[in-house]
Amino acid sequence: LDLAEFLRPTSEELQARRQWAATIEAAAHSLWPGCSVHVFGSVPMGLALPCAHVDVTVAGAEGAGTRPRAVLKQLAERLLERRAISRLELGESSRSPSMQVQHRSSGLWADISLDRAE
Repeated sequence: LDLAEFLRPTSEELQARRQWAATIEAAAHSLWPGCSVHVFGSVPMGLALPCAHVDVTVAGAEGAGTRPRAVLKQLAERLLERRAISRLELGESSRSPSMQVQHRSSGLWADISLDRAE
């Protein structure tokens, strides 16, 4: 058995990650129609391990106030309203706030951060 082949995500796993990212993107666009949502890291490169989180950044989420945590909380509330998440953890870093959310149906996690123009 080839280790690389064993660790390579299946097409179903890749599709589940794409769908999870699309769910986050739809929630963000419903709040901030002009925002950009980018998936980065190992998932879009096709190098994700089976336990890998989906790394997402949201840019242009204006109108929620100037506080990044307020923006993340609005997005979390929208995902909760849509019953898309089962768990939520807000990061405590004041320099670069982020949150981790777990997709209700697949169990996949996403790390969501903000790309804020300073």
